Amino acid sequence: MHLFLALGRSGWGETILGVELARDLVRLGEAVRFVAHVSMAPVLAGGPWDCEFVGDGPGPRLSTRLSAHIARHRAQSVVLVDFAVATRSLERLGVDPADLLSYGVPVIALDSWNSRVTGREMDVYGRRTDVMSPLIDDLRHLLVPSPLSAPVAAPGVYGALPPPLSPAAHLRDATRQRLGLTRGDKVVLVCTATWQEPGYLATDPVRRGVSLAGRELICLYTRMLGADVHLVHVGPTRFEASGLLGDNYHRLPPMPPHEFAELVPGVDLLVSLNISATTVAQAVANGVPALVLGCDGASGERARARLGPDPLLLDWAARHLPLYPFDLWPLGLRRFLAPLLDRNPYKDVVNQTDVLDADRFHAVASALLRDGDARHRYRQDAHDYTGAVRDLPSGGEVLLSFLH
Repeated sequence: MHLFLALGRSGWGETILGVELARDLVRLGEAVRFVAHVSMAPVLAGGPWDCEFVGDGPGPRLSTRLSAHIARHRAQSVVLVDFAVATRSLERLGVDPADLLSYGVPVIALDSWNSRVTGREMDVYGRRTDVMSPLIDDLRHLLVPSPLSAPVAAPGVYGALPPPLSPAAHLRDATRQRLGLTRGDKVVLVCTATWQEPGYLATDPVRRGVSLAGRELICLYTRMLGADVHLVHVGPTRFEASGLLGDNYHRLPPMPPHEFAELVPGVDLLVSLNISATTVAQAVANGVPALVLGCDGASGERARARLGPDPLLLDWAARHLPLYPFDLWPLGLRRFLAPLLDRNPYKDVVNQTDVLDADRFHAVASALLRDGDARHRYRQDAHDYTGAVRDLPSGGEVLLSFLH
């Protein structure tokens, strides 16, 4: 049995990676158990594993419960989903992550960021540095998912793309029927998580401001794309500026992974402000054009010049600029991820664009929505890239190789 710790409470992305890894282990004949935060229940529901959920309140000491799980079920490994989230969550729950090394079984970390490349220092909210637990340096076994890491043969790297769904035409019609749209309407999908909400850290006005700025800018940019373009937003709360789009804004609540997997192939374009999002990988796997926005931190006249003369964009700039640099909005991590994204073909496949470059956003988004040749080129690039990722060993295969 392999014991998975999925203790994050503010986003599903890491747990979804863990679920896919667990499914692969089950496919290979292995047993899996999860100890997870209760907020992860929708992600874990229906899987071929047992789960024990923990909350935030007082309860039996977690380290004692983990030790009992390992002894009772003769665990072959403890898997951290993922390292950064799991270690922070353990500390929040009163457990020293280093205690995991005392359980007598291999500790394997899902290392989403490929810490051998990025290092441990994470630039956060444009003004502080968070440091990942030094435990990462003591672990022999790190699982590195691609596509965020380049699809090259290297220790621990495995293919983490979800399988594509088909037929896309059927799902496209189903998506439009669900939203009351016609076949001729264009659908842009954007997804947000709890940790991206303006109120997630209500005591941090700078972070809150960048969160609000991104939410409003998505609405402004979508408005520029034409009256037949509808924004479908999957997230906890409506965008504050959704009124700019009127009936062309549609919010859907967060949904279980199997439902979301059926939504993605039915849209025309996915826009994201988080290059590491599992939703972006889902789009690439299904040949759905993706456009990822980051921020290099430009300010002053340079930033305003990029936005162009549109009065609504200039009003937005007057209220929200400057923005701190980010590749994961509104967290930051621009400097942290730079070595991982350097010469990484993934950022080209997902059309990474600066969030303040309104003309480029309009040009790329319009082409991906309306230009058949541009959409064909994207699908070919995505096909070539996903082929390279799928040539990598699976996560379960790599994990078991650590143990044998």
